[in-house]
Amino acid sequence: MATKIFFYVSGGIGKSVAATAVCKAIRKQYPKAELIVLSHYMDPFVNNPNVTRCYQPNNLQYFHTDHVAGHDIIPMLHDPYGDPAFIKRDGHLIKVWCEMNGVAYNGELPELFLTQKEKNEVRSIVKNNNRPILTSVRWYRAD
Repeated sequence: MATKIFFYVSGGIGKSVAATAVCKAIRKQYPKAELIVLSHYMDPFVNNPNVTRCYQPNNLQYFHTDHVAGHDIIPMLHDPYGDPAFIKRDGHLIKVWCEMNGVAYNGELPELFLTQKEKNEVRSIVKNNNRPILTSVRWYRAD
């Protein structure tokens, strides 16, 4: 039976975006495991090839039956904001988050995987604009 990793992300959308880097590190270390993310902000995990499933923590009906009972599980439920290494500024959020979950950190950075609809929306916004537009992901130009 496949191992299932439960990765809990508390906090806001920015923390969820940062968590995508942790997901990449988890996937490198556990390439065959199912990575299930629990977050109130699921959008950064949609279409992410490192994530098997994502759920909102307040919508877990049948979760135990479907994902816990009879499965090998690895819970990664710790919040890095409470870790002494983060509080003392001994490491970057993503590095601390990986280390506190026993995951090797190799400089992974956040990634967003936009849907075709999202890409089309961005193109329609910037197509008649000759100036670059700063988004939370990268610079976009109309060209």
